Amino acid sequence: MKRTVVLFTLLIGLGLMAVPAFGQVDFNLFVCQSCTTGPSAPTIINNTAAFNVGDAGSHASASPLLIIVGTYNGAAAPTVSFGTTDFSPGGTAIYGWNGSSSAVTFNSSSPGSAYAALGITPEGGGSSETFSNWNSSPEGLTGHGIPAATSFSLFVYELTGVTLPAMGVVTLDLENGTNGSFVIGYACEVMGSTCPDGNEGSTPFTTSGIVDTPPVPEPASMALLGTALLGAYGLLRRKWLGCVVAGRTSPPWGHRWGPPADLEVGARNSVVGEPSRFVKRFSVFSASPPKPIRSPDCATTCAR
Repeated sequence: MKRTVVLFTLLIGLGLMAVPAFGQVDFNLFVCQSCTTGPSAPTIINNTAAFNVGDAGSHASASPLLIIVGTYNGAAAPTVSFGTTDFSPGGTAIYGWNGSSSAVTFNSSSPGSAYAALGITPEGGGSSETFSNWNSSPEGLTGHGIPAATSFSLFVYELTGVTLPAMGVVTLDLENGTNGSFVIGYACEVMGSTCPDGNEGSTPFTTSGIVDTPPVPEPASMALLGTALLGAYGLLRRKWLGCVVAGRTSPPWGHRWGPPADLEVGARNSVVGEPSRFVKRFSVFSASPPKPIRSPDCATTCAR
């Protein structure tokens, strides 16, 4: 009996050893504007002040959460914020990344994915984050009407203390993000400097985020617009006042919105040589437009 039990145990052990260990990505880490589940294609982030990073798996991630931003055509590094805490590029070496705050160039000569360019392993589903996919159509930059980039600068942000809840999201802020930049992430279910294969969460290309915020008018442009409107108002006012001095209270374009009646009378009576002339009033509902005449007392065209 004992020999049978020992033999059976030995066979089970050998059987388990014979099963090959295939690495499996436990969860996909997705990036989107406001979704709570992973999208099926890269999504546009048009409000960088509040976008979501989520865990599509059934287990929460451990700290830290890595956020990777590939800035368009070598643009400067933005600032990533979680709540009131701001994060700059760089940190402690982890998951194969060296912890550097410097940018890593990612272009057509880079082998493999953005994760591979940073040394992050295992990359899991993130192996699809290639330079060609980022520039591709219909899901990459050109598919969204953004010119293809010649290169990206990869910056890694180590968000210490930030974890992803199982099947949940966290909301981040990307300050000074450049349009055409990509946002992806990386996390692990267990703490440590390395992540065992099967416990990693990476972002496949289909669930990455693309920054494309609408342009905001600059203060200088708004000031110029205000100056132009004031100038136009002043010009029209001068023309209208010229008509009043000439004894005609309708503005030069013929719409009746002139000064009070006493001012009309005073202006009419002040016109030398025209004591009996009456001002004809026109409005926007007038059946016939006013006949323009040239005022002898002002260099403007007034409604008779």
